[in-house]
Amino acid sequence: MNKIVLGTEQAEDFDLTYSLLKRLRFANAGLTVVHVIEPVHPAALAVSQDSAYALAHDLELILEAAQKHADAVLNHAAEAIEPDTQALRGHRVEELLKYCESVEADLVAVGSESKGPIASVLFGSVSRAIAQHAKRSLLVAKKGKENGAMHAVLATDHSKYMDRCLDELLRLHPTGIGRLDIITCFRDEEYLRRHSLGEMPVTGMDVLERIEQELQVANDRVKEKLKLLATTIHSEVVRDAAIPAIAKQMKDSAADLLIVGAHGHSAVERLLLGSVSHHMVAAESFPVLLLRPKGEG
Repeated sequence: MNKIVLGTEQAEDFDLTYSLLKRLRFANAGLTVVHVIEPVHPAALAVSQDSAYALAHDLELILEAAQKHADAVLNHAAEAIEPDTQALRGHRVEELLKYCESVEADLVAVGSESKGPIASVLFGSVSRAIAQHAKRSLLVAKKGKENGAMHAVLATDHSKYMDRCLDELLRLHPTGIGRLDIITCFRDEEYLRRHSLGEMPVTGMDVLERIEQELQVANDRVKEKLKLLATTIHSEVVRDAAIPAIAKQMKDSAADLLIVGAHGHSAVERLLLGSVSHHMVAAESFPVLLLRPKGEG
């Protein structure tokens, strides 16, 4: 059985995330809903004696309110389904990821509101932090359709890592995808350098056309591999940088979900520079399924 952990801060987060999980319909899946009660930081103790007294006087009420909020969120989840529920204490991201490791979860699911590229870099978010540090695949729910067959876009670079991500997708086996668009992006000179073709000038269309044909053949192999996941599968090779090409594909096709591998930069590089997958989680408005082969985190 695939173990899915749904991390939620508010009842609205649960509704958003659970709606997406219902549409994806992961086969043979068990769900646990987790809410983390964060510690109260007595910052006022270092400010003044009066503020310290006020905080001490109200601390019990603050903790009681936090517990009531946790109970309300988990009870709300229990009204919709009958999942296992867990109320944890500590820092939200750290405790959620520790719990996922302890139960050997296959997928972490959270809700997120897009903050835009500037705000996401400056302030971060729970989903961004989980994307950086989780060792599991991650589903980030954002506002969108609430029912109907799922239209997903899968972005692939045909790397060996992405091949393992596709194996993970087959293992998770979402059965609610009606249409799947496979997209591969490449930029001319960048692609030639990456594949050890040196600084060979691109003087004609023959080289680029051959590259595009080879990538289309690779896309066809992915179509064959995933043929049981979707009723309809299309594929496209785009000569453009990945981020704008994927964002355009999502918008033009009105897709519901982007599926992408998590492989990219190190944690430090992701923090400073970002990557395609982490940009999609943090800065775009559509839901994202971020694949990580289980056991490779």
